[in-house]
Amino acid sequence: MLGKYGITAETASKMFDTLLGDKKSWMESSIENFKLQMHPGEKLDLVQKRVLDCIDSLVAWDRLEGRMVLEDGTEERVVSLYTWNEMVIVDAQTRAFFDEALYEKSSKINIERGLKHYLGLPKERRPNDSWLIRLCVKIWTGLVSKKLKKSMSCSHFIVMNANAYKPIFWIMAHLLLDPDLAEELKQDLHLTNWPMGTRTVQADTIIGGKKLRRVRKLLMPYRAMYFDDTVFGTDAAGFNPKRFMLNKGLVTHKSYRPFGGAAHYSPGHYIVRREMQMFTAVTLMRFDMSLVSQEWIIRFHLVAYKFR
Repeated sequence: MLGKYGITAETASKMFDTLLGDKKSWMESSIENFKLQMHPGEKLDLVQKRVLDCIDSLVAWDRLEGRMVLEDGTEERVVSLYTWNEMVIVDAQTRAFFDEALYEKSSKINIERGLKHYLGLPKERRPNDSWLIRLCVKIWTGLVSKKLKKSMSCSHFIVMNANAYKPIFWIMAHLLLDPDLAEELKQDLHLTNWPMGTRTVQADTIIGGKKLRRVRKLLMPYRAMYFDDTVFGTDAAGFNPKRFMLNKGLVTHKSYRPFGGAAHYSPGHYIVRREMQMFTAVTLMRFDMSLVSQEWIIRFHLVAYKFR
């Protein structure tokens, strides 16, 4: 997986070696550092304020522009909800973790080139880096070459931005399909998420004609657990916004693992939850929205909505 980001096998091996003067490897330290930045506390408060301020600024009529707009107008616009979510959240998170200097010479189609230029800037040129980025750059300097530093920063950038906007899309899609629910959520917001975890195969097993060998690693999507009708009810496959309100015990059930759950709980779940709530709440209050075509909902990357 690390090779997908351009990290060599030699460097990947170093990442799991114990750091000089430390009891942990680079990888173990990185996980701890992510938690320090993303768990409740002063470090998260600073980043979270910047994220929410950006969302507040970006979710506005005059910011509905660019590739998200399918049909332009002075009082009404048709936009791709998926693209809109992506552009707002990725932009907000980037500005929260990195200094504005990243945008100066960064190509919109090549983030690697932009990050390479950015990391080459002196620290005084990027004073608003988050605590996590400053620490990572310091550690990378003693671990890898400038070229690999770019690859590792790119992997962090993708991890930060790859998923948060997708649950927002589905939240908004369901709200637009159910106006009554949208009215309720103006007072109370609820959400769920479907991640995956890693498991070790305990014995040779055949599933669907495929042989899973003992001690091999297996990725298991937690999503499948949510279709268990013995836990979530006969309508487990459907969208039921009152499911957790009617059965409060589901929140602590072992089959419910939002954001990974247990040891695999994503350290970013606090800020992602706030992002989703902020985006949804601001959108509901600022725009009068309607579906252009309900039939398009199955082709989620093409779903378009009217704003006026």
